[in-house]
Amino acid sequence: MSKNTDIVASLISLGLSEREAKVYRVLLGIEEITASAIPKFADVPRTKVYEVLTSLQKKGFCRENSDGNILTYSAVDPKLALESLMRPERERLRGMEELSSTLQEEMGVLYNNSASRLSDYEFIEILKGHAEIVHRYNDLRSNARGEIIEMSKGDYFISDEEAIHEADANAKLIDRGVKLQVLYERSEIEQCGKNYFHTKNHELGVLARMVDELPIKMSLFGGNTLMLPLSDPAIPEPNTTALIIEHPELYKTFKMMFRVYWDQAMEIDFNDHATI
Repeated sequence: MSKNTDIVASLISLGLSEREAKVYRVLLGIEEITASAIPKFADVPRTKVYEVLTSLQKKGFCRENSDGNILTYSAVDPKLALESLMRPERERLRGMEELSSTLQEEMGVLYNNSASRLSDYEFIEILKGHAEIVHRYNDLRSNARGEIIEMSKGDYFISDEEAIHEADANAKLIDRGVKLQVLYERSEIEQCGKNYFHTKNHELGVLARMVDELPIKMSLFGGNTLMLPLSDPAIPEPNTTALIIEHPELYKTFKMMFRVYWDQAMEIDFNDHATI
């Protein structure tokens, strides 16, 4: 690494938050320091210092030292710290490679057989237009049994008013025993964090986490049905097209993909959606 490398920016690119990177950079340059002294050297709010230090300890980047009644903090050797950071990332990549291999087989069968036989199948439905998609989406939700799993990415097909109606309708689903799980992109939570739609879902018991970026937008209903919004580069915006597939094996494959991202995702603090 060049001596001119921006250490804070590099740590952020490897997965630390900006506050974590700034505090660890301070710890690297001093043998030990109290929490109250850290804001003098890093642009981190005093009220957030202990929260950041706790997170760094969990990630293996700092240690807490006790000398009588005084607590101080020091950096863990960078080699050990970075290894602990990269280990779960390597495991995640291995999981994605295994999932990719499975997807290639499952989706390859569909692709290779679709050209000549697609018209003979009734398990694929193509929807065009906002009204048709929203109507079908609500119908799938209201009739779902067991679970609804979603990846929320990019622009919505539904308006703010429709989103509020959806959040209210979730109460009936949960009362009926339907498990609701949603993965959001970080940008959506940071931009919309405390709006009615997200906080109401949280209060009802909708399980939600966030990741930096999702590969697709999708909804899975009741162990059998998938809804996949499509993007056709030949059609100008707004491009409202969706694919409905009823296929248990393909459903399982997409659910496996969801689990990979879910296991790596971050919990959302709806009391303060900004992360450390």
